[in-house]
Amino acid sequence: MMRRFLAILLISVLAVIIPHIAFALTPQQVNQIAAQVTVLIDGYQPGSGVIFQRNGSVYSVLTAKHVVNADEIYYVITPEGERHRTEATNIQLINDMDLAVVQFTSDKVYQVAQLGNSDKVAKGSTVYVAGAPEANETIPQRTLIVNPGTLVGVQPPQDGYALIYNNITQPGMSGGPVLNEEGQVIGIHGQGDQRNGSKSGLNLAIPINASLVPNLQKLVASPSPPIASPAVPSEQTAAPSPSPKKPLTAQQKKNAVKLKKEAIEMVQQNNVQEVTVDPFLWWFKLSVQLVSLLWCLFCIWAAFAVPPVNFVSTMSCIISATPGVFVFWLCYIWKI
Repeated sequence: MMRRFLAILLISVLAVIIPHIAFALTPQQVNQIAAQVTVLIDGYQPGSGVIFQRNGSVYSVLTAKHVVNADEIYYVITPEGERHRTEATNIQLINDMDLAVVQFTSDKVYQVAQLGNSDKVAKGSTVYVAGAPEANETIPQRTLIVNPGTLVGVQPPQDGYALIYNNITQPGMSGGPVLNEEGQVIGIHGQGDQRNGSKSGLNLAIPINASLVPNLQKLVASPSPPIASPAVPSEQTAAPSPSPKKPLTAQQKKNAVKLKKEAIEMVQQNNVQEVTVDPFLWWFKLSVQLVSLLWCLFCIWAAFAVPPVNFVSTMSCIISATPGVFVFWLCYIWKI
């Protein structure tokens, strides 16, 4: 009788304990989970995120605040490649942390990540960082990668960042999830030592723990429905996302000034009316000038070369030359 009682008691205890025991998954299994819950974010700057909540057709994505802190339009790219437009009004920023929640609507069913507890992850444990680096010449299209590494320490939170790990990350992976060996999200990646484009030193993440999860659930408990917009099937056919405005370099400014001067010169040249010369008018003007000049010379010769009869006749010759001078000057200023 006692043996039966102990056996029943042992089975009952195991039935309660076993479901709560987390078993480590293989790297391939963790990669598969990460690929199903990680999204890409296009907008102010490329980033990543993780789906952590669903309320009907409204999905909530956890990401880094610095990825979506500009007042503009963003696109959430889900695992199958569809681009879901979301307005800045559908983004909720979390105070005192570099965290934000982005919401989008879709009738499709996407896998929701399981949130873990970073407080239970020991130093030296294997962790995985998922995200899509920025496009470059080698990889022209953003592609999801999952890099393994080791949790090496925990620091006092600074802007929320506390977890320290040595996974290799790259720009564009900010906001992506940090997963433990059970495939649970224990952090949001966001900072790191950047060397030659890759963050190959130590990286930082905001921990997801028992104190943060209830606040996240409360934040999205009654979300305002995001502005629905048709999803774009693929990146190739999608409308281009807005690019960040970058400051002009010195060479670009120099080229802009040169183009501006050339444009002003072209406008001025176009405003100058073309003047056509009529041959008849040109010869007529030349003839009038020649006759006026000869008349003036004749009057002057008559006034001084021919002995005058009196003073009056001399002045008359000089006065007679005046109309010739006037006509010559008038023809000179006459633009033909």
